[in-house]
This record gives sequence, C-alpha cells and structure tokens, in this order.
Amino acid sequence: MALILVKTRYNSEGFRGIANDPSDRRAASEAGFAAANWQLRDMYFLPSSSEWLMIVEGDPENMVAMEVSIMSSGAFEYAHCEVIVTPESFLTQTQRAGELAAKYDAPNRDEIDRVLLDD
Repeated sequence: MALILVKTRYNSEGFRGIANDPSDRRAASEAGFAAANWQLRDMYFLPSSSEWLMIVEGDPENMVAMEVSIMSSGAFEYAHCEVIVTPESFLTQTQRAGELAAKYDAPNRDEIDRVLLDD
C-alpha cells in the first residue's frame, strides 16, 4: 500500500457549515477514507493556509475517485492527492531508475554516443 498525502480546503459553504455545527472531522475523514479502503494515519489543520493535510495509506488507484467524491460534497475549494515516499523507498527507486536509464536508447543521443556505448 502507498502513502498518500491529501490536502483539502473548505470553500465558504464548508466553513459556514463547520462554524454552524462543529463536529469531529477526524471521525468523518476516517469513515470517508475507509469507504475507499484507505486508512487515515493522521491529519492536521494548517491555520496559515486554512487547509487540511491528511496522510493516508491505501491503493493509489483510488485517488481520482477520492478527489471526485470529496469535491462532489460541495464543501471544498479543492482536493489534491499525491503519493509520497520515504527516503528509503526513494533510494530504492532511484537505483532502479539508474538501471532503467542505462537500457534506454534516448532519441537525443548522437551516433558517437551510441558507438561508445556499444564498446
């Protein structure tokens, strides 16, 4: 399962709703993410930007469905989902990238480079 960073910001209707009827947003978020088979790891409100930042674990295939479902509520200005990786995973992937790059015949490689690589 991937780690996914979710950032949202209420629109004016969303802020009006939460001001008129405050509720536990963690419980609501956990339930929403669980519907997509995602697990909420933690969440934070960022006062300086009025955003929610949530870290969830789940299948990235569900990112579009989650963004659309969040936005369809009518309470948010935006919803962004991004896969995030640990430094250890980054190292593994960059090592793999080096292996793949060595096998790729780039279209901008000139003939001299091609001959040198064949030697």
